[in-house]
Parts: sequence; C-alpha cells; structure tokens
Amino acid sequence: MTSSAIYASRFSLGRLFADFGRVLMRAGLPIVGSLVVFAVPLGIASTPWWRGGSDTPAATYQRIWGEVNIAKALIVLMTYSASAVFVAAASLTVLTAARWRDVFRPAPLAAGFATSLLLNLASNWPALVAPVAALLSAPIEQLRWVSLLTAPITLAVMAFAGIAVSAAIAEQLFVARAIGRSARLLRGLRWRVVGLGFVYLVTLELGEIGMAWALAGVGVSFAGSGLGLAALNLVGLAIGAGGDVAFVAFFVQARRIADGPTTQELHEVFA
Repeated sequence: MTSSAIYASRFSLGRLFADFGRVLMRAGLPIVGSLVVFAVPLGIASTPWWRGGSDTPAATYQRIWGEVNIAKALIVLMTYSASAVFVAAASLTVLTAARWRDVFRPAPLAAGFATSLLLNLASNWPALVAPVAALLSAPIEQLRWVSLLTAPITLAVMAFAGIAVSAAIAEQLFVARAIGRSARLLRGLRWRVVGLGFVYLVTLELGEIGMAWALAGVGVSFAGSGLGLAALNLVGLAIGAGGDVAFVAFFVQARRIADGPTTQELHEVFA
C-alpha cells in the first residue's frame, strides 16, 4: 500500500491524537450521556449490601463477604465492558464514516461485549482472588500480593488483544477471532500499544490517587463500600472511556496500515 497525506502507511502519533479529538468533538455528548447511565450500576455496586452482626460466626461472615464481593466485582466488570463497547461503537462511527444504525446492531455489540468482558476478566482476575478465597474459606491475607500482578497482566493482554474489542465490533468477529485479528494487526506495533496501555494505567492510577486525596481532604472514607468507593469507580469509568477512544483510534490506524482505508472512508474523503 502506498502512503498518502490522508492515510499514511506508517503509524503516526499525531494521527492518533487527531482521531481522538475528532471522536470527542463529534461523539462527545453521547459518550458523556452513556457514562451517566453506566454510573448507576457502579453506584449500586459501591453501596453496602450486607453487614454482619456481632453474633455472626467468622466462617459465615467470610463466606457471605466473599459472595457479596464477587457479585459486586462482576457488576463492575460488566459495567466497564458495556461502557467500553458503547464508546468503541461511537468512536468507530466517527473514525470509519459508518452510520450509527450500522454499528449499533445487536450482533457486533454482542461480539464486542463478550470480547471486552473476557479481556476484563483476564486482566482483573487478581481482584477476584480475595472474595473467591473467602468463599472457599481460604486464608485471604496471604493472597493480597496477587493484586500486584494486575498491571503486568493488563499490559501483556494489551500487547496482543489491545484492539480486539474494536475488531469485534467493526468486523463482527466473536471473541477468539477478534483476539486473533488484534494480534495480527498489532504486528510491528506491539511496543506502541503497550506504551499506550502504560500511559492509560498511569493516568488511571493518578486519577484514583487524586480522587483519594480529595476524599480524604473532606473526610470521606474510600476503604469500604460507600460514597468514596463510588467516586473512585466513577473516576475509573471516565478515564476508561478516554482510554477506549484512544484504543479505537489505534485500531483504525493499524487497520489502515494493514488493509488500507475502507470504502466508507474513501467515499467521505472524495465525496
């Protein structure tokens, strides 16, 4: 494929930023609206569901605590996955010149959600270790160190499947084929997508630290269920949406490099 001023055959960070800005300008309002909707289940998952009494046996308390926290973690992961799918679909309508009704169809959205949920589980399974251990009456404190694996696992997943959700929606590929398509498109771009993932994780960490400081400054606890935890989850949702837009922009550019611009994109340019 030959390079052109519009669709370069090499990866361009400037193009990534430009595509990111295009999405925010053209689809920013529906994306913000979706975040308001997805904030509801996150708020529900952040509220206390059960409090054991002083007479609750330790084994019973640990088991119920595990069940409750597994349910909450799944709600959070499913909410993040649904948000990622909506943001990815909205971004694709902008960056590929597709029509909203063509992208927002049940089949591609279902493929995207299944892919996103699997990748979220693969990246965040350390967060489930403590509640699963509680459910099995296993010692929890000795397993806390597993949470340190979250960041390296996430970066490893991104290196091969970082744009799988976009591939699933744009090309209506189910989980395995979407991940395979992502791995092929990322050949030669793997360190770039890992770098993007690293920036995303650092931004997420800084955002959560900033919110934690703000909550501590007004005396709101975020150690357990309540308003503080809800605020941290909302920060993750908002920063996650920005990351989703960036990864869709990365996918569109990677696909252009591999396959050339789509028919819809060429029509938009030369119409």
